[in-house]
Amino acid sequence: MQDGKALSGRSDCDRAAVQKSVELGHKLAITGTPTLFFADGERIPGAVPIAQIEKNWIRPPSASK
Repeated sequence: MQDGKALSGRSDCDRAAVQKSVELGHKLAITGTPTLFFADGERIPGAVPIAQIEKNWIRPPSASK
């Protein structure tokens, strides 16, 4: 909504890319944003402090939690 009115959008918009993203989200069971995935497969849903992201980013993929 903008100024209390629904946006009309474009009728010729190609929604294929958005649909592919939605389907991938369903496949990976992503239910919200942000959702981060790390090389070791760990998933962090939701907003987290940058220190936690940096810790996971720097940790070698073979390191255990």
